[in-house]
Amino acid sequence: MNLKILGRALRVRWLWLSRTSEPQPTLPARVDPITQSFFNASIKCEIGDGNSTLFWSDPWLEGSCLSALVPDLVDTASIRCRNRRLVATALSEPDRVIWKWCPSGLYSCSSAYQAFFVGQSALLGAKELWKVKAPNEFRLFFWLAIQGRCWTS
Repeated sequence: MNLKILGRALRVRWLWLSRTSEPQPTLPARVDPITQSFFNASIKCEIGDGNSTLFWSDPWLEGSCLSALVPDLVDTASIRCRNRRLVATALSEPDRVIWKWCPSGLYSCSSAYQAFFVGQSALLGAKELWKVKAPNEFRLFFWLAIQGRCWTS
């Protein structure tokens, strides 16, 4: 278990709760850019009344945010305009935030932890290598060779 990634998955929970539950009287927590980017990539916003969706920075348009689709347009808008909620308030249903990594659309720490590893592949033969009865120096050498990091002259 990778504790660093588990910590990130738990910090994503605070971002999820800040978007989906009633505001709580807590101190604002600083979030590192990697965790914030992961959260933004892991949610999709369904617009209802537009009260909780930010027009420029939330992923509401085909699962992407406008700042990613048309960055030049976002650069021309002022910061004050980007932070204003621009979606029409004529709609009555509240906005929904959907977690992409669970079929239910709700956040779970285990799905966030597993999502950090999406796209990674295990080294073939790495588990078997550590079961071989050989001196540690040989196993370490072959492990580096499997990874393509065998530095020899």
